[in-house]
Amino acid sequence: KLESDFIAQGGKWEEFKISDLFKVDSSKKIFHANQIRTIYDTEQSDTYPYVVRSTLNNGIRGYISENAEFLNPANTLSFAQDTFSVFYQDKPYFTGNKVKILIPKFENFNKIKALFIVSIYQKALAHLTWGIGSTTESIQEIKIPLPTIDSKIAFDFMESYIKELEAQRIQELEAYLEVTGLNDYELNAQEREALAIFACLSCHTEGKARSISNNLHNGDISLNAQYGNVDISAFSKPQYDKENKFPPLFRVAIPHLIPLRVATLNLPPPLRRGLGGG
Repeated sequence: KLESDFIAQGGKWEEFKISDLFKVDSSKKIFHANQIRTIYDTEQSDTYPYVVRSTLNNGIRGYISENAEFLNPANTLSFAQDTFSVFYQDKPYFTGNKVKILIPKFENFNKIKALFIVSIYQKALAHLTWGIGSTTESIQEIKIPLPTIDSKIAFDFMESYIKELEAQRIQELEAYLEVTGLNDYELNAQEREALAIFACLSCHTEGKARSISNNLHNGDISLNAQYGNVDISAFSKPQYDKENKFPPLFRVAIPHLIPLRVATLNLPPPLRRGLGGG
């Protein structure tokens, strides 16, 4: 219904260059991994995300403590030049090599708008592969389709669309939990351990996963290991979280489900083909 209302209001899709939407900046300083004293797997006091060219974990390799003068601003997009990965960064961050900073030129940029834009942006980059390379100029020239009304970007539609998707996912998850009897389920120690090990897959090494497993066996379940934006300490809550509607595992998954649906928006055929669609 939201899409049909948008069309009824004269809404249509138009292409915009990235330079119309964002200022493409270089990182304030490049931090090479082999020159950093310590890269923490989890956020520590006085550390900030270290964003690299990875396509995983929001581009975050870990957390480092460096001169705050070289932090890039929060509420921006990071663009990995070799892997063509775009992520929204909600905190100030340091970067490795070949990561550009996309600073919004429009007001009231936020995570909801970013989810919409990044999903379509990533679709537009799908045909680009490692080795092609990119420059500030070529990044600025990339075009993405966005919804407009009277030739102005329909930011209200974008936000409403994301919020509606989130509400739909919540309803689906609640219905699933109700049917399966998991809406009031208490996790036992083994289940919490399994979730922690699964979340630690982003550590890339069996040893680190085993370390978390051992900590859990020793009764330390106040861990702050992360997989993407998933805080493992949330899994230590044994009881169903009624205030937040459903268990932590499902709650933290919602932001990662939304982009899958945004990419299937009903774009006009020329734009669908341009994004690799039918």
